[in-house]
Amino acid sequence: MGPAKHLDKEDTVQIVNGRGWLDFTQVGQLVKGDEYYVSNPVDKPRTPQELLEFLEESGVEYSIDRDVDWVPQSVDFYNQHGNLLISFPYGANCLKEGINYLMDEAEGKVHG
Repeated sequence: MGPAKHLDKEDTVQIVNGRGWLDFTQVGQLVKGDEYYVSNPVDKPRTPQELLEFLEESGVEYSIDRDVDWVPQSVDFYNQHGNLLISFPYGANCLKEGINYLMDEAEGKVHG
């Protein structure tokens, strides 16, 4: 189960749902094979420069998915081949959270 086995069953983690979006769930709800993210509060926040450098170096691109009324619904992240990597529900920090997630995944901090 990865690092979640060291957490209390009531602790909250982010889990990748069937649509590729992150949802919040409790550790006790995880089952074998779930892909989840545990933030590490001792990690210092990444600077905006680090986030932008990751996008440039990795070739990751993003777009904002909107509904028929042009209301933002999600931020979708794609690899250099145009394949969807993950979608984040649209919100105040969704772009930053999405890039941080992808950086953590590249550093082996996302477990599934």
